[in-house]
Amino acid sequence: MMDNPRITLAIFGNQNSNSGFQPLYWINNPVQPLENLIPPGMEENSYFFVLETGEKFTQYTLVQNHVSSYMSVRPGALKMAIGIPNGYRLANDESPLTVLMAVQDTFLKECMTQKSSLSETRNFKQVLPDEQLFKSIVDGYSLIPSYDRVYPMQGADDAVLLLPPAQMADFFRNVHYPELQGYKKVVIGEKGNTTVYPAVVSDLQIPLPMTPPPAPPKPQPKPQPEPQVAPQPVSTTPKPVSTTPVNTTPRPEPTPVTQDTQSAPQPTRPQSPQSTQSTQSTQQAPVVKTPSVPLPDPTAERIYMDVGEKTSIIGPIIKFVVVPILAFLFGLLVTFLVSLFINKDEAEPTTDNTNVETISPNPAPNPPSRIITQEEDEVVTPQELVTNEGEVDEVSDGTDEQGTGNNKTNKTVKPATEKEHTQGSTDNKTPDDQNQEGTNPASKDGKAIYK
Repeated sequence: MMDNPRITLAIFGNQNSNSGFQPLYWINNPVQPLENLIPPGMEENSYFFVLETGEKFTQYTLVQNHVSSYMSVRPGALKMAIGIPNGYRLANDESPLTVLMAVQDTFLKECMTQKSSLSETRNFKQVLPDEQLFKSIVDGYSLIPSYDRVYPMQGADDAVLLLPPAQMADFFRNVHYPELQGYKKVVIGEKGNTTVYPAVVSDLQIPLPMTPPPAPPKPQPKPQPEPQVAPQPVSTTPKPVSTTPVNTTPRPEPTPVTQDTQSAPQPTRPQSPQSTQSTQSTQQAPVVKTPSVPLPDPTAERIYMDVGEKTSIIGPIIKFVVVPILAFLFGLLVTFLVSLFINKDEAEPTTDNTNVETISPNPAPNPPSRIITQEEDEVVTPQELVTNEGEVDEVSDGTDEQGTGNNKTNKTVKPATEKEHTQGSTDNKTPDDQNQEGTNPASKDGKAIYK
């Protein structure tokens, strides 16, 4: 088996009439050169094939008929051969015939010219393209391992095999027939003269089934090495033997004694000889007190029970819900009490403008007078107007000094104690004074009118 198997390609021909049959392309290191020999009896085909199976490679050769050298009329030769190493085959169930036909089509288009549409003869071109063109074709196909047995050809004569085009691809897919190992080469074509060959191959199973890959071996379980136990040291010192007799009989459990059990006689059970002997031995041997609670066995396997941690939801609810709510309510209560005390200190009593008693801005030197606020439709007894230094109080224009817009009339009258004196003084007035009072536009019937 090869580490990196690849398809090889060799193209030989006589490109020029004076150069002879020589290699034109040599790709991926082919195993052997091509022979300058055209098998006979295949002239009727446009092309045919030659199969060779060696010890390391299997070679598939396409022989092109009706070719000539550059600018020549004489017949020439053209061979294209691919090689596949034994033990490999084309991936994806491809046939080597597919690779040969791809190389042939590219070579006829890029390296040759056809003389005319009526002739099949083709001539080589003077200049051929780079080999990378054909290398990309063969490298485009990958190889996978094949498990078919290879039968190398070891005969001395060639054989011929005629196949229809429909079976060509299936035959090339697997050519390792044991019937072909007795020949040197096998010439394969659609038609030809078989009489020129010493042997004709027929009755082949086409296609030949591929050998399936062997089943992978089952992994064997590895034998586990047996654990080696270190030998324990044996003590040679004799163990002291206890001479104290040991009571092996279980200690009877005490039964509660009541008045009924004390009075009633206990039934006696017949004792067996063994129990009698054990009773006698217990009476003779000293009694060893054993604890009533059984001691745990140190060799017994301890069983631990997985006790899950109990979780409670009440604690998180109180911590994250109840406590924040109580704190928020307490804050609201404190804020309300503080605002209540502050507003109480700043609050001022409100008064009704309709019942406010106002004092004249210019008080008279006379005894203090009483200000009475009445509606316009109230009847006031005639009285003398109070003047300040002989001047009559000016009539209000319907608004108070503060501009409150109150339409009520403020009237100034004297106290009741001076009522009679004022009336008497009015009677003693001179006619001029009375005439002056009658002509005062601000007085009417002895009353002061304020708008």
